[in-house]
Amino acid sequence: DVTASLEDKLTATVDATSATAIHTLKVGVRINDIFYGAGMSIAVLAEAGKPVVTRVGFNANQFVLMSGSGDTQYSPFAVVNGQVFISDAFIQNGSITSAKIANAAINNAKISGSIWSEGYKVANQGGWCLSKADNNLSFTGPEGRLFVQIGKLTGVAPNV
Repeated sequence: DVTASLEDKLTATVDATSATAIHTLKVGVRINDIFYGAGMSIAVLAEAGKPVVTRVGFNANQFVLMSGSGDTQYSPFAVVNGQVFISDAFIQNGSITSAKIANAAINNAKISGSIWSEGYKVANQGGWCLSKADNNLSFTGPEGRLFVQIGKLTGVAPNV
């Protein structure tokens, strides 16, 4: 059993203290009693005492922006199952809490604290730490014992 549905709804309401305007478009198919849907909504919500909200929303397991025309069409970015794929990006100002980078080429870096190898703070591994606060580069062995220190000699591995 297969069915398909379309819903295009325009809603505008106004009262003494608020106004809303919403346009929703929903499409879907039902195959073997499983519904697959997608939709979009454009809305302006104005309620007394609250900031006006303007919103464009999409509901789909794939969201793709296309650019160009004919044979030169391409997608600068897409969202597929909750993951964002960006072809090429210039980010003017960004903040990243955590990152997974397989291979990086960094021309210059400004590090305000410390930078250390993956095994530096792990028991039975050891590694290296470049510490701005201690003004040195330290290498530790698997038991955390300091092997080599370059720069300001403190005799102990930095605690980062």
